[in-house]
Amino acid sequence: MLYKKALFLCLISVSFSAVATAQTNVDQVGFDLKAECTTRGTDWDGTGHGCTSDPQTYTAPSGYVIVKDSVQALENSGAGRRHNCPVEFRDDVEIIKGVGIYQPRTMIMYAEAQSPGGMSSAGKRGWARCSFVGFITKYQ
Repeated sequence: MLYKKALFLCLISVSFSAVATAQTNVDQVGFDLKAECTTRGTDWDGTGHGCTSDPQTYTAPSGYVIVKDSVQALENSGAGRRHNCPVEFRDDVEIIKGVGIYQPRTMIMYAEAQSPGGMSSAGKRGWARCSFVGFITKYQ
């Protein structure tokens, strides 16, 4: 009989949509990034298990920044003791020289979950399915 020690499912997908009219350059572009993970089932003795998807890194193209206030980390589905969708921002760029207004170029996101604990939860899994939506915009 084959027993697998752990099951981790990780997924990332990317889609973009332009937000502009046909007469103008594309100054703002929407994104929808996804990540997910699933734990193995809680052990017969009630021991729960955790999962974290591989960190997914998105860097805006040259000349663009991520509009930090537009980013939403949405949990599409989750189960278990803990399930969430953390996001971090890096590589801040001063978008208007000398004014001191900064926006990030890089975003790191992932899904994490913990299976339910307790003997009555034997075999139950935890999971998190996350979407990260927002915009990137051109800067000078």
